[in-house]
Amino acid sequence: MKRPGRTPTSDIEIAVDRSGADAIVHLKGRIDVDSSPDVRDRLRAILLSDPSPHAVTVDLAAVTSIEASGIATLIEALKV
Repeated sequence: MKRPGRTPTSDIEIAVDRSGADAIVHLKGRIDVDSSPDVRDRLRAILLSDPSPHAVTVDLAAVTSIEASGIATLIEALKV
């Protein structure tokens, strides 16, 4: 199931494909101090869902830039 869309507080687009036990998170745009909370919230929701996915892949191919806050968000998700 793919749910694309621009988040209400930033210019990042987040789409999630869930099929079977895996999830792919497609990100498009800038990951900065304004958009990283949206990315963090979406990743946490996926990782803490029941049942939790076997694997989560974050597709950064359409990310135009990523600031330190975005990298910290990805590291936070890795630790979950």
